[in-house]
Parts: sequence; structure tokens; C-alpha cells
Amino acid sequence: MKSIVNVDGVPAHLMDPVAVDKVYDFLPSFAPDDGAFGRQLLEARKHRFEKLRRMMYHDPEKIKRRSEIALSILAVNAYYTPVFHVIVITGAIMQASLAALRS
Repeated sequence: MKSIVNVDGVPAHLMDPVAVDKVYDFLPSFAPDDGAFGRQLLEARKHRFEKLRRMMYHDPEKIKRRSEIALSILAVNAYYTPVFHVIVITGAIMQASLAALRS
């Protein structure tokens, strides 16, 4: 067990509670006083869809085409090889946009 190294990585945008609130602003409180859960869930999905649609068509910072992504999906994919009992985590996963290391 001494050869296993633990690396805790958290996406940078989830380190700040204000940023998390901004990302999940479409979610209702799901309080019992606000009505049926199913209706609240449908409203949340509707608001999320509208937010994603706005970002797709109005935000120039967002990537709109797969060809614009700098790293391929295979470059940022981790996998496990059971024969050698090795977990491979590529260096691309540890980039700042996917993980933030805590010191």
C-alpha cells in the first residue's frame, strides 16, 4: 500500500461557494412549501435547458464545436488495467480546467 499515492483533485470552479451557486442557479429550493416535487423538477430542467441554450448561442467563450476542444477525450480519460492492477491517470486530467490540486 505504500506505492499508492493519493491525489485529491477538485475542479477549480467548485472551490468557491459563490461560483457553485452561480453554476447551479437554475435549481429551485425543493422545499415542501413550493409545491409538488415533480413540478419543481420539471421547472429545474426547463431552466437548465434555457441556461444551456443561452450559453451555446450567446457566450463567445464557450466551445461550440468538438473540433475546437484543445484536448481529445482520450487524452483526458483515466482507465484501469486489471492485469497489472494499475490505474492510469493521464497528465491531461490534472490540468487546471479539470482539476485543482490542494496544497
